[in-house]
Amino acid sequence: MKFLKCLVLLSIVLITSNLKAQDYIGVSYGTEPRQFLDIYIAPSNCPTPVYFNAHPNGGTTSMPSSITDSLISNGISIISWESVPTLNNPQDVLTGWNDAEIMFNWVKANTSIYNLDTNNFIIGGSSRGTVLSWKEAHRNDPGIKGLYMYNALPSGAWGDSTFWYPP
Repeated sequence: MKFLKCLVLLSIVLITSNLKAQDYIGVSYGTEPRQFLDIYIAPSNCPTPVYFNAHPNGGTTSMPSSITDSLISNGISIISWESVPTLNNPQDVLTGWNDAEIMFNWVKANTSIYNLDTNNFIIGGSSRGTVLSWKEAHRNDPGIKGLYMYNALPSGAWGDSTFWYPP
């Protein structure tokens, strides 16, 4: 029920310019400079569900406080991750898909440090972020409980089904 409530809140919240300070900024999940994430922690005595955010082309890992406050107040922590900042060609997409896999594996390996529940993941993003998250979101991972993809698969992605129908 918390997940459904969270998804409804996300869908009605307007993005504002107020940004919430992350608890952990620029945490490396891989060896490349582009492979970093920000972590917003929901206070809890037990592991918390996690919303994964991937920004649109030209965006950053910073998120509006209107979104982060809603999620955190509902007990949901946030991982906002970076990869290829702008998708320009199929190679960028493949690089982003590989980064997504590395990032999810890193998060799973570090859940005890950040008090995260691997059985309650929500995969999300906007525009470019949905393209990068799409493949991981559709794996048969029992820990993925939902998707929230705003402006999913922008028009350029529809021209080539390999962007949205991964093997």
